[in-house]
Amino acid sequence: MSDLTVNPWKRHGKDRLYVNLPDGTPVAWADRDSKVITVKVAEHRHEAVALLRQHLGDPVTVRTDRPAASHPRRPRPAEPPQQSSPPAKPRRDRRPLSLPELTVADDLEKNPPGAALLSDMAVRGPSVVARSWSKLLKRPSG
Repeated sequence: MSDLTVNPWKRHGKDRLYVNLPDGTPVAWADRDSKVITVKVAEHRHEAVALLRQHLGDPVTVRTDRPAASHPRRPRPAEPPQQSSPPAKPRRDRRPLSLPELTVADDLEKNPPGAALLSDMAVRGPSVVARSWSKLLKRPSG
């Protein structure tokens, strides 16, 4: 029996147990919340699962960590031809939309954004809240 060690790890909301060989090579790890054991080295599978079951209890789910490329791909079944769909209509080329001509009122150099709003606020004077606050603080409402 090899000398496997179990190390707890808690970070980023995860609570895990890692099983390592004496040289630090990871053999397996387990998520404490879901009780799922992931085995990385198949040679030490039974020992790692036995160690982790002591910490997790029963029942546990054991899975093997395999690279995705090792799974053979299954060929897709041929799709039957669709008979009910109408033929697609050819797309017409459309002319680009023309933009309206700019006027002096649209020129931002002479009319900065918000200028009309500021002039409207100056005509109306301070709001009811601003006047009440000024009155409370005994300041001019100007």
